[in-house]
Amino acid sequence: MDDEAPKTIKLRAEDNAWFLLATLYRRPAPDDRELQSKNCQAWNRYMANAISRDSRQKLVGGGKYSAEELNPSPGSEIELFFWKRHKQAGSAASTALPKVEPWRAIDFSIDFSNLEFDEPLYLDRFFFPSLITFERASFSRSADFRNTAFAGPDYFKDVDFSEPAHFERAALFDFTFYGATANFERATFSDSATFGGANFSGGANFEGATFSEHADFNGANFSRRCQFRRHDFLGSHLRGRKLLRTCQFRWRKILRRRQFRAREFFVERRDPLAVAADCHDRHFPPRDLFRTRLFQRRNLLRSHFRGSDLLQRG
Repeated sequence: MDDEAPKTIKLRAEDNAWFLLATLYRRPAPDDRELQSKNCQAWNRYMANAISRDSRQKLVGGGKYSAEELNPSPGSEIELFFWKRHKQAGSAASTALPKVEPWRAIDFSIDFSNLEFDEPLYLDRFFFPSLITFERASFSRSADFRNTAFAGPDYFKDVDFSEPAHFERAALFDFTFYGATANFERATFSDSATFGGANFSGGANFEGATFSEHADFNGANFSRRCQFRRHDFLGSHLRGRKLLRTCQFRWRKILRRRQFRAREFFVERRDPLAVAADCHDRHFPPRDLFRTRLFQRRNLLRSHFRGSDLLQRG
């Protein structure tokens, strides 16, 4: 008797209507920035229909997008191009352009789940106004989410990234939704994963995620609860302001061969730090919390502590 769970059947990316819309003018080559930008602008202008005028002004005022990039375009402007892209790809998806309800981002979702991305995916500076899911998708080539704005919840659960995954300066939950979580539960990063400068305005869940190569969170900002439980870092350096603020670290592997630098907060950690804590020449602002910490190996604390810095049971 076969006790193995059935494997999820992966779909060709071109058989997904949302993917056809994201690559409206064909898949761009790595060096074809003009085509990448053209696809991005068509997507963003169409998605701009889903948010209010005030929300568009907020994005423009923040300097992330220009007014032209978020000038809402009706579906009639791109329906012909969508039909041509569908025909060119030999797609099995519906020939109907995915519908975006005016000002109703909360009422629809963008679904890229169970897709096989066998070529590089370029979503640099794309705007996603609603819930978006890549659950169980496989990226056999690189994935570019740099400078991408996720206004709603995003799900990368059980995603397999075989090549570099780029999330530098991505903005997660910028304004539309409140209290949602960026979910990377059980995601596998077989190559480098870069989240440098990413802003997690909502929660972040990396529970069970595996980082086999370089994991770069340099300058990432976690504003709310962040979970890294039951995951493996197999050779990475975690650095950056506010990197670990309000995080919960509960399993020993979380800090395996880690170096933490610059204003890290180790709060409510339940297992001892089994590696050296490198705080060499670090500056800690008032009320840096190292409660119930147990350092088992050589710890370098040649640092400046000001205010009520707590080193209880250290």
